[in-house]
Amino acid sequence: MKKKLILYLFLSSFLTVHLTANQSMINMNTLLSQSSKDNKYIMVFFHINNCIYCKRMESKTLQNEVIKNTIKKDFIFLDVNTDETDKIIIKNKRYSTKEFANKHDVHFFPTVLFIDSENEVIYKARGYRDILTFKKILTYVSSNMFEEMSFFEYSEKRNSPSQDKE
Repeated sequence: MKKKLILYLFLSSFLTVHLTANQSMINMNTLLSQSSKDNKYIMVFFHINNCIYCKRMESKTLQNEVIKNTIKKDFIFLDVNTDETDKIIIKNKRYSTKEFANKHDVHFFPTVLFIDSENEVIYKARGYRDILTFKKILTYVSSNMFEEMSFFEYSEKRNSPSQDKE
C-alpha cells in the first residue's frame, strides 16, 4: 500500500510538472506597468492554428521591416495563440488564452487589440490587414488619433490629395 502511494505521488507530480512545463505564463500586470513606464500601448495579436488569414498576417504583415520597427518603437507586443495552453494573469486572476480572448470579445481571427496602461481596449482591428492598412492603424493608435476621430475618418483624411505631400 505504501509503495502504491509513493508511486501515485511520483506519477502525479511528474505529470503535473510535465504538463505545466509546456505552458508559459504571461503576466499582464508586468506588461501594464511597462506600458505606463514606457508610455506605450500594448498590442495584442490574437490568432489560431490553421487560419490562413492569421498565417498571412504573421508571415507578411508582421514580418515587414517597417511594421516590425514601428511595433518595436511604439508598442509592447503580445502574441496570443488561443489554441495554445498558455496562461495569462491579470490582477490575481488566471485566464487561459481562450478565456482571455473571450474576456475581450475576440471570437474572430486574426484580431489585434490595442490596450492602454489601465487595461482598457482603445482600438480593435478584426481580420487580416495588409501592410499599408496595418501601418495606418499603427500610426492612428500611436499618435492617439483614435481620441479625435474614427479610423475610417482618419484613413479618408490620409488618402485625401492634401495629404499626398507628406
